Parts: sequence; C-alpha cells; structure tokens
Amino acid sequence: MDRKVLSHQAVDRALRILICTDCHEEFVFTAEAQAYFAEKGYVDDLKRCKSCHAAHKQAERCHVPSRPSA
Repeated sequence: MDRKVLSHQAVDRALRILICTDCHEEFVFTAEAQAYFAEKGYVDDLKRCKSCHAAHKQAERCHVPSRPSA
C-alpha cells in the first residue's frame, strides 16, 4: 500500500475533540470510535456526546408518529 495513503488514514483517525450539538460540551471522538463508525459506513463526525446520543435515541423510541386525519 502506498505510504501516502497510510499517512492520510492515520491523520483521519487521530483523536478528535468535538462539541455536542445538544449540550454544547466537548467530547472525545477516539480513533477506535472513528474506525468503528467508518466500518459501518458513516463518513461524518458524531454530532452528540454519548449521554445526549442515548437520550436522543430514547426520545425517538418513545415518539409515536401522529396519523393524518381522514
């Protein structure tokens, strides 16, 4: 594999400090987490910290979509 490609991948997987869009606190996006999400096909950085992500998912699960009136 080309050395330039390896170097680029290493930079992409560096530890990142991100800001949660919900609580506006900093959180760490580890290289391991970046690799995991990349394997799943995600290309964007995370938007929420772990606790806000869990709360968001819980709220989605509890949400019952309204049905259009007939």
